[in-house]
Amino acid sequence: MKFPPTSLKAKFFIVLVFFYKKMFPKTRLCSLHSTNVNWDAIVFNAFKSDLSFYENRNDWISFRPINLNAKNQNLINLMLSVQSIVIHVRRGDFLSSKYCDILANIATLGYYQKAIELIKGRFSASHFFVFSDDIEWCKSHLSIPNDTVYVDWNTGKDSYIDLYLMTHAKANIIANSTFSYWGAYLNKNNPIVIYPKKWINANYYPNIFPVDWIGLTSE
Repeated sequence: MKFPPTSLKAKFFIVLVFFYKKMFPKTRLCSLHSTNVNWDAIVFNAFKSDLSFYENRNDWISFRPINLNAKNQNLINLMLSVQSIVIHVRRGDFLSSKYCDILANIATLGYYQKAIELIKGRFSASHFFVFSDDIEWCKSHLSIPNDTVYVDWNTGKDSYIDLYLMTHAKANIIANSTFSYWGAYLNKNNPIVIYPKKWINANYYPNIFPVDWIGLTSE
């Protein structure tokens, strides 16, 4: 699941802003400080987000209108009508040599099973919806009811639709992934959110989790 690639123009602009600020640190035209934000022009680095940027500002970012096909619209209607639990599992690039050491073996099978059991204790009639770049692994390994919906039809340039769909659940079980994170954070249904308390394989704990989210370990 990937967003459309960042354009070269956008990358060039970001580099210009960064070096301009370094050359003129007292300028008020832009800021690199997390608590002094120009909301008319803000750029996020996926690995350097901080809750101080956007906490209590749920109105500052939203999806543009999306023309959904009938299958996706019907899925949203179903999610809104039941006790919908979204599970997002990211494998794919997290298992590659490039990212394995820093990101793999965090949102483990043990973590997901603990999260599923916790949710079952909160919701009397849980209805699960699974999003993943490895649906077959999810079908083989996750212990969830037979009527679970495995969302596997939004691929390629349409992958971003999965992010939009995840914002309609009553609860989100996320991976240590920004795709997962924003699918939960942009959810306007005041959902229960469960996340891996360990986010990366390093001595670093990002300040990105609201206080009412539930952090779990895999043990």
